[in-house]
Amino acid sequence: MEYEQPTKLDRLMHAVAEHRRLSVAVTLVIHGHEIRVESNSAPLIAAVRGHYGSDVARDEPMARSHEQQPSTRVVLIEALSPDLGCDFQLWPRDPHALVHREEYVELSGGRIVRDPVSKLQFLLGQDLSLVIGACLEHKHRVFELINAGVMECLGAVGYVPCRGAAVSIGQRALAICGPARSGRSTLALRLVEQGAGLLASERFLLSVTHQLGNILGVPDAPRATVGTMFGSPALRGLLSDERRRELGHLTASDLWALDHAQSVDLEAAFGRNVLCSDARIRAVIALAWDPSSTEGCVVTRRPLREHPTLAAWLAKRPGPLCRSAVAVAGAATDGATDALSRDYARYLQRLSDLETWQFTGGVDFARATELCLDLLT
Repeated sequence: MEYEQPTKLDRLMHAVAEHRRLSVAVTLVIHGHEIRVESNSAPLIAAVRGHYGSDVARDEPMARSHEQQPSTRVVLIEALSPDLGCDFQLWPRDPHALVHREEYVELSGGRIVRDPVSKLQFLLGQDLSLVIGACLEHKHRVFELINAGVMECLGAVGYVPCRGAAVSIGQRALAICGPARSGRSTLALRLVEQGAGLLASERFLLSVTHQLGNILGVPDAPRATVGTMFGSPALRGLLSDERRRELGHLTASDLWALDHAQSVDLEAAFGRNVLCSDARIRAVIALAWDPSSTEGCVVTRRPLREHPTLAAWLAKRPGPLCRSAVAVAGAATDGATDALSRDYARYLQRLSDLETWQFTGGVDFARATELCLDLLT
Protein backbone atom coordinates (compact mmCIF):
# COMPACT_ATOMS: atom_id res chain seq x y z
CA MET A 1 0.00 0.00 0.00
CA GLU A 2 1.63 3.22 -1.18
CA TYR A 3 0.51 6.75 -0.38
CA GLU A 4 1.88 10.03 -1.70
CA GLN A 5 1.00 12.00 1.44
CA PRO A 6 0.04 9.43 4.09
CA THR A 7 -2.51 10.40 6.72
CA LYS A 8 -2.64 8.84 10.19
CA LEU A 9 -5.20 6.32 8.91
CA ASP A 10 -2.97 5.48 5.92
CA ARG A 11 -0.07 4.74 8.26
CA LEU A 12 -2.25 2.47 10.40
CA MET A 13 -3.48 0.62 7.32
CA HIS A 14 0.10 0.09 6.18
CA ALA A 15 1.15 -1.18 9.62
CA VAL A 16 -1.79 -3.61 9.74
CA ALA A 17 -1.14 -5.02 6.25
CA GLU A 18 2.67 -4.86 6.21
CA HIS A 19 3.43 -8.51 7.07
CA ARG A 20 0.28 -10.10 5.67
CA ARG A 21 0.58 -10.95 1.99
CA LEU A 22 -2.55 -10.35 -0.08
CA SER A 23 -2.77 -13.36 -2.38
CA VAL A 24 -6.33 -13.62 -3.75
CA ALA A 25 -8.85 -11.18 -5.18
CA VAL A 26 -12.32 -10.94 -6.66
CA THR A 27 -14.11 -8.05 -8.37
CA LEU A 28 -17.80 -7.43 -7.71
CA VAL A 29 -20.08 -5.42 -10.00
CA ILE A 30 -23.25 -4.53 -8.07
CA HIS A 31 -25.85 -2.30 -9.75
CA GLY A 32 -23.08 -0.97 -12.01
CA HIS A 33 -20.70 -0.20 -9.13
CA GLU A 34 -17.34 -2.02 -9.18
CA ILE A 35 -15.60 -3.15 -5.98
CA ARG A 36 -12.28 -4.99 -5.89
CA VAL A 37 -11.91 -7.24 -2.83
CA GLU A 38 -8.45 -8.53 -1.88
CA SER A 39 -7.45 -10.84 0.95
CA ASN A 40 -4.79 -13.05 2.50
CA SER A 41 -7.41 -15.83 2.81
CA ALA A 42 -8.63 -17.91 -0.13
CA PRO A 43 -11.61 -19.33 1.87
CA LEU A 44 -12.69 -15.78 2.68
CA ILE A 45 -12.64 -14.70 -0.98
CA ALA A 46 -14.52 -17.92 -1.83
CA ALA A 47 -17.18 -16.92 0.73
CA VAL A 48 -17.49 -13.46 -0.86
CA ARG A 49 -17.77 -15.02 -4.31
CA GLY A 50 -20.36 -17.51 -3.12
CA HIS A 51 -22.49 -14.87 -1.41
CA TYR A 52 -22.66 -12.50 -4.37
CA GLY A 53 -22.87 -15.19 -7.05
CA SER A 54 -21.26 -15.71 -10.42
CA ASP A 55 -23.38 -13.01 -12.08
CA VAL A 56 -21.78 -10.39 -9.82
CA ALA A 57 -18.34 -11.77 -8.90
CA ARG A 58 -15.43 -12.42 -11.21
CA ASP A 59 -11.98 -13.69 -10.26
CA GLU A 60 -9.10 -11.30 -10.78
CA PRO A 61 -5.29 -11.58 -10.77
CA MET A 62 -3.62 -9.81 -7.87
CA ALA A 63 -1.50 -7.64 -10.17
CA ARG A 64 -3.40 -4.76 -11.77
CA SER A 65 -2.20 -1.59 -13.43
CA HIS A 66 -3.00 1.75 -11.84
CA GLU A 67 -5.43 2.51 -14.67
CA GLN A 68 -7.36 -0.69 -13.95
CA GLN A 69 -8.01 0.05 -10.30
CA PRO A 70 -11.73 0.48 -9.49
CA SER A 71 -13.01 3.44 -7.49
CA THR A 72 -13.67 1.20 -4.45
CA ARG A 73 -11.17 -1.25 -2.97
CA VAL A 74 -11.71 -3.47 0.07
CA VAL A 75 -8.92 -5.41 1.80
CA LEU A 76 -9.90 -8.28 4.11
CA ILE A 77 -7.22 -9.57 6.48
CA GLU A 78 -7.91 -12.80 8.34
CA ALA A 79 -5.85 -12.43 11.55
CA LEU A 80 -6.08 -11.64 15.22
CA SER A 81 -7.53 -8.16 15.62
CA PRO A 82 -4.72 -5.91 16.94
CA ASP A 83 -4.79 -3.10 19.46
CA LEU A 84 -4.55 0.01 17.31
CA GLY A 85 -4.09 2.30 20.29
CA CYS A 86 -7.22 4.35 19.54
CA ASP A 87 -9.63 5.96 21.98
CA PHE A 88 -13.01 4.63 20.75
CA GLN A 89 -16.45 5.98 21.60
CA LEU A 90 -19.95 4.59 21.04
CA TRP A 91 -21.73 5.38 17.77
CA PRO A 92 -25.07 7.13 18.51
CA ARG A 93 -27.95 4.69 18.64
CA ASP A 94 -30.40 4.34 15.77
CA PRO A 95 -33.82 4.45 17.51
CA HIS A 96 -35.14 1.70 15.21
CA ALA A 97 -32.18 -0.68 15.54
CA LEU A 98 -32.23 -3.65 17.90
CA VAL A 99 -28.54 -4.52 17.63
CA HIS A 100 -25.51 -3.48 19.64
CA ARG A 101 -23.71 -0.24 18.92
CA GLU A 102 -20.34 -0.10 17.21
CA GLU A 103 -17.43 1.93 18.57
CA TYR A 104 -15.60 4.42 16.40
CA VAL A 105 -12.88 7.03 16.22
CA GLU A 106 -12.39 9.75 13.60
CA LEU A 107 -8.82 10.20 12.33
CA SER A 108 -7.14 12.29 9.68
CA GLY A 109 -7.91 10.40 6.47
CA GLY A 110 -11.06 8.60 7.63
CA ARG A 111 -12.58 6.53 10.42
CA ILE A 112 -11.97 3.32 12.36
CA VAL A 113 -14.98 1.29 13.49
CA ARG A 114 -14.77 -1.58 15.99
CA ASP A 115 -17.48 -4.21 16.43
CA PRO A 116 -17.57 -5.08 20.16
CA VAL A 117 -19.09 -8.52 19.47
CA SER A 118 -17.02 -9.88 16.57
CA LYS A 119 -13.95 -7.74 17.45
CA LEU A 120 -13.58 -6.90 13.76
CA GLN A 121 -11.97 -3.53 13.07
CA PHE A 122 -12.88 -1.53 9.96
CA LEU A 123 -10.39 1.09 8.74
CA LEU A 124 -12.34 3.30 6.35
CA GLY A 125 -10.38 5.60 4.05
CA GLN A 126 -11.54 7.62 1.07
CA ASP A 127 -10.81 5.00 -1.61
CA LEU A 128 -9.78 1.99 0.48
CA SER A 129 -11.45 0.07 3.29
CA LEU A 130 -9.51 -2.48 5.33
CA VAL A 131 -11.00 -5.05 7.70
CA ILE A 132 -8.95 -7.12 10.13
CA GLY A 133 -10.07 -9.88 12.49
CA ALA A 134 -12.01 -13.12 12.27
CA CYS A 135 -13.55 -12.08 8.94
CA LEU A 136 -14.54 -15.58 7.82
CA GLU A 137 -16.36 -16.32 11.07
CA HIS A 138 -18.24 -13.01 10.88
CA LYS A 139 -18.52 -12.73 7.11
CA HIS A 140 -21.99 -11.14 7.27
CA ARG A 141 -20.29 -8.03 8.67
CA VAL A 142 -17.87 -8.04 5.74
CA PHE A 143 -20.86 -8.11 3.38
CA GLU A 144 -22.36 -5.17 5.29
CA LEU A 145 -19.21 -3.14 4.64
CA ILE A 146 -19.21 -3.95 0.93
CA ASN A 147 -22.91 -3.11 0.66
CA ALA A 148 -22.44 0.15 2.57
CA GLY A 149 -20.04 1.27 -0.14
CA VAL A 150 -22.53 0.35 -2.86
CA MET A 151 -25.36 2.18 -1.11
CA GLU A 152 -23.19 5.24 -0.64
CA CYS A 153 -22.31 5.31 -4.33
CA LEU A 154 -25.93 4.87 -5.43
CA GLY A 155 -27.03 7.55 -2.99
CA ALA A 156 -25.08 10.03 -5.09
CA VAL A 157 -27.32 9.29 -8.10
CA GLY A 158 -30.73 9.56 -6.48
CA TYR A 159 -31.26 6.36 -4.48
CA VAL A 160 -32.17 6.45 -0.80
CA PRO A 161 -31.60 3.54 1.64
CA CYS A 162 -34.81 2.26 3.20
CA ARG A 163 -35.48 -0.05 6.12
CA GLY A 164 -37.84 -2.93 5.40
CA ALA A 165 -38.40 -5.96 3.22
CA ALA A 166 -39.24 -6.02 -0.49
CA VAL A 167 -40.52 -8.78 -2.76
CA SER A 168 -41.35 -8.97 -6.44
CA ILE A 169 -43.01 -11.04 -9.13
CA GLY A 170 -41.77 -10.08 -12.57
CA GLN A 171 -41.27 -6.31 -12.56
CA ARG A 172 -43.87 -5.62 -9.84
CA ALA A 173 -42.56 -5.09 -6.33
CA LEU A 174 -44.00 -4.47 -2.88
CA ALA A 175 -42.17 -2.64 -0.11
CA ILE A 176 -43.03 -3.98 3.35
CA CYS A 177 -42.38 -1.60 6.22
CA GLY A 178 -43.34 -1.14 9.85
CA PRO A 179 -41.82 -0.67 13.29
CA ALA A 180 -39.32 -3.13 14.73
CA ARG A 181 -40.71 -6.66 15.23
CA SER A 182 -43.76 -5.99 13.08
CA GLY A 183 -43.27 -9.12 10.96
CA ARG A 184 -41.76 -7.60 7.82
CA SER A 185 -39.34 -10.47 7.15
CA THR A 186 -41.94 -13.08 8.10
CA LEU A 187 -44.42 -11.73 5.56
CA ALA A 188 -41.72 -11.47 2.89
CA LEU A 189 -40.68 -15.09 3.42
CA ARG A 190 -44.29 -16.27 3.27
CA LEU A 191 -44.58 -14.56 -0.11
CA VAL A 192 -41.34 -16.22 -1.25
CA GLU A 193 -42.92 -19.56 -0.28
CA GLN A 194 -45.71 -18.68 -2.71
CA GLY A 195 -43.30 -18.04 -5.59
CA ALA A 196 -42.26 -14.40 -5.15
CA GLY A 197 -38.66 -13.28 -5.42
CA LEU A 198 -36.88 -11.59 -2.52
CA LEU A 199 -35.46 -8.14 -3.19
CA ALA A 200 -34.57 -7.42 0.42
CA SER A 201 -35.15 -8.83 3.88
CA GLU A 202 -33.90 -5.83 5.87
CA ARG A 203 -33.08 -2.91 3.59
CA PHE A 204 -33.39 -1.75 0.01
CA LEU A 205 -32.76 1.29 -2.18
CA LEU A 206 -35.61 3.35 -3.58
CA SER A 207 -35.36 5.96 -6.34
CA VAL A 208 -37.67 8.65 -7.59
CA THR A 209 -35.00 10.47 -9.57
CA HIS A 210 -34.41 8.34 -12.67
CA GLN A 211 -37.17 5.74 -12.70
CA LEU A 212 -40.08 6.67 -10.44
CA GLY A 213 -40.36 4.11 -7.68
CA ASN A 214 -37.53 1.85 -8.82
CA ILE A 215 -36.39 -0.57 -6.07
CA LEU A 216 -32.91 -2.05 -5.95
CA GLY A 217 -32.19 -4.99 -3.71
CA VAL A 218 -29.20 -4.88 -1.36
CA PRO A 219 -27.36 -8.23 -1.42
CA ASP A 220 -27.32 -8.77 2.35
CA ALA A 221 -26.87 -12.15 3.92
CA PRO A 222 -30.58 -12.96 4.46
CA ARG A 223 -31.36 -13.25 8.17
CA ALA A 224 -34.44 -14.38 10.07
CA THR A 225 -35.38 -14.71 13.72
CA VAL A 226 -35.76 -18.23 15.06
CA GLY A 227 -39.47 -17.51 15.58
CA THR A 228 -39.82 -16.64 11.91
CA MET A 229 -37.90 -19.75 10.90
CA PHE A 230 -40.04 -21.98 13.10
CA GLY A 231 -43.21 -20.52 11.58
CA SER A 232 -42.04 -21.15 8.02
CA PRO A 233 -42.39 -24.71 6.67
CA ALA A 234 -39.49 -24.08 4.29
CA LEU A 235 -37.13 -22.66 6.94
CA ARG A 236 -38.11 -24.88 9.87
CA GLY A 237 -35.93 -27.68 8.52
CA LEU A 238 -32.86 -25.45 8.91
CA LEU A 239 -33.29 -25.60 12.71
CA SER A 240 -31.96 -28.54 14.70
CA ASP A 241 -34.41 -31.17 16.02
CA GLU A 242 -33.65 -30.06 19.58
CA ARG A 243 -34.31 -26.40 18.74
CA ARG A 244 -37.61 -27.24 17.04
CA ARG A 245 -38.72 -29.18 20.14
CA GLU A 246 -37.85 -26.20 22.36
CA LEU A 247 -39.73 -23.76 20.16
CA GLY A 248 -42.73 -26.09 19.93
CA HIS A 249 -43.46 -25.45 23.62
CA LEU A 250 -43.65 -21.66 23.21
CA THR A 251 -46.79 -19.62 22.66
CA ALA A 252 -47.25 -17.48 19.56
CA SER A 253 -46.49 -14.32 21.57
CA ASP A 254 -43.33 -15.93 22.98
CA LEU A 255 -42.17 -16.82 19.47
CA TRP A 256 -42.91 -13.28 18.31
CA ALA A 257 -40.75 -11.85 21.11
CA LEU A 258 -37.65 -13.83 20.13
CA ASP A 259 -35.20 -11.39 18.56
CA HIS A 260 -32.19 -13.63 17.93
CA ALA A 261 -31.59 -13.68 14.17
CA GLN A 262 -29.30 -15.87 12.09
CA SER A 263 -28.24 -16.08 8.48
CA VAL A 264 -30.29 -18.49 6.39
CA ASP A 265 -29.47 -20.30 3.15
CA LEU A 266 -32.60 -19.47 1.15
CA GLU A 267 -31.56 -21.54 -1.85
CA ALA A 268 -31.19 -24.62 0.38
CA ALA A 269 -34.56 -23.89 1.98
CA PHE A 270 -36.55 -23.20 -1.18
CA GLY A 271 -34.63 -25.24 -3.72
CA ARG A 272 -34.18 -22.25 -6.04
CA ASN A 273 -32.45 -18.91 -6.22
CA VAL A 274 -35.05 -16.56 -4.73
CA LEU A 275 -33.00 -13.33 -4.78
CA CYS A 276 -33.89 -10.55 -7.24
CA SER A 277 -32.02 -7.34 -8.04
CA ASP A 278 -34.57 -4.71 -9.10
CA ALA A 279 -38.25 -4.02 -9.89
CA ARG A 280 -40.81 -1.19 -9.93
CA ILE A 281 -42.76 -0.52 -6.76
CA ARG A 282 -46.46 -1.40 -7.00
CA ALA A 283 -47.55 -0.54 -3.45
CA VAL A 284 -46.36 -0.19 0.12
CA ILE A 285 -47.51 -2.64 2.79
CA ALA A 286 -47.44 -1.00 6.23
CA LEU A 287 -47.61 -3.42 9.18
CA ALA A 288 -48.97 -1.58 12.20
CA TRP A 289 -50.76 -4.48 13.83
CA ASP A 290 -50.51 -5.41 17.50
CA PRO A 291 -49.33 -8.96 18.37
CA SER A 292 -51.13 -8.77 21.72
CA SER A 293 -54.46 -7.70 20.21
CA THR A 294 -57.42 -10.09 20.33
CA GLU A 295 -59.30 -8.05 17.73
CA GLY A 296 -59.53 -8.97 14.08
CA CYS A 297 -57.13 -7.60 11.49
CA VAL A 298 -58.21 -4.32 9.85
CA VAL A 299 -56.90 -3.40 6.40
CA THR A 300 -57.02 0.21 5.20
CA ARG A 301 -56.18 1.35 1.70
CA ARG A 302 -55.06 4.93 1.17
CA PRO A 303 -52.46 6.94 -0.77
CA LEU A 304 -49.02 7.39 0.68
CA ARG A 305 -49.56 11.08 1.41
CA GLU A 306 -52.12 10.12 4.08
CA HIS A 307 -49.62 7.94 5.95
CA PRO A 308 -47.52 10.40 8.02
CA THR A 309 -45.61 7.74 10.01
CA LEU A 310 -44.31 5.94 6.94
CA ALA A 311 -41.24 8.15 6.57
CA ALA A 312 -40.07 7.25 10.08
CA TRP A 313 -40.60 3.53 9.42
CA LEU A 314 -38.75 3.62 6.10
CA ALA A 315 -35.89 5.87 7.17
CA LYS A 316 -32.59 4.00 7.24
CA ARG A 317 -30.00 6.06 9.09
CA PRO A 318 -26.51 5.71 7.57
CA GLY A 319 -24.39 3.68 9.98
CA PRO A 320 -20.71 4.03 10.88
CA LEU A 321 -19.60 1.80 7.97
CA CYS A 322 -20.88 4.48 5.57
CA ARG A 323 -17.88 6.76 5.14
CA SER A 324 -19.99 9.91 4.67
CA ALA A 325 -22.14 9.23 7.74
CA VAL A 326 -21.84 11.66 10.63
CA ALA A 327 -22.21 10.68 14.27
CA VAL A 328 -25.03 13.09 15.16
CA ALA A 329 -25.39 13.91 18.83
CA GLY A 330 -28.88 13.11 20.05
CA ALA A 331 -29.41 10.42 17.41
CA ALA A 332 -31.41 8.42 19.95
CA THR A 333 -34.32 10.83 19.62
CA ASP A 334 -37.64 9.84 18.09
CA GLY A 335 -37.03 8.83 14.48
CA ALA A 336 -40.24 10.57 13.38
CA THR A 337 -38.80 13.98 14.25
CA ASP A 338 -35.13 13.73 13.31
CA ALA A 339 -33.60 15.35 10.23
CA LEU A 340 -33.32 12.11 8.30
CA SER A 341 -37.05 11.40 8.57
CA ARG A 342 -37.86 14.96 7.54
CA ASP A 343 -35.72 14.42 4.45
CA TYR A 344 -37.63 11.21 3.73
CA ALA A 345 -40.93 13.03 4.15
CA ARG A 346 -39.93 15.51 1.44
CA TYR A 347 -38.59 12.69 -0.69
CA LEU A 348 -41.76 10.60 -0.34
CA GLN A 349 -43.89 13.49 -1.56
CA ARG A 350 -42.77 12.39 -5.04
CA LEU A 351 -44.57 9.10 -4.34
CA SER A 352 -47.57 10.72 -2.72
CA ASP A 353 -50.12 8.89 -4.89
CA LEU A 354 -48.56 5.47 -4.36
CA GLU A 355 -51.02 2.92 -3.03
CA THR A 356 -50.51 2.00 0.64
CA TRP A 357 -52.19 -0.85 2.50
CA GLN A 358 -52.03 -0.55 6.28
CA PHE A 359 -52.67 -3.51 8.59
CA THR A 360 -53.86 -2.74 12.12
CA GLY A 361 -55.58 -4.76 14.85
CA GLY A 362 -54.60 -8.39 15.31
CA VAL A 363 -51.90 -10.18 13.33
CA ASP A 364 -53.14 -12.04 10.25
CA PHE A 365 -50.34 -13.23 7.98
CA ALA A 366 -52.70 -15.35 5.89
CA ARG A 367 -54.77 -12.32 4.92
CA ALA A 368 -51.69 -10.18 4.31
CA THR A 369 -50.14 -12.86 2.10
CA GLU A 370 -53.31 -13.19 0.02
CA LEU A 371 -53.58 -9.42 -0.50
CA CYS A 372 -49.91 -9.10 -1.44
CA LEU A 373 -50.16 -11.88 -4.02
CA ASP A 374 -53.20 -10.15 -5.55
CA LEU A 375 -51.22 -6.90 -5.82
CA LEU A 376 -48.20 -8.60 -7.36
CA THR A 377 -50.12 -10.61 -9.95
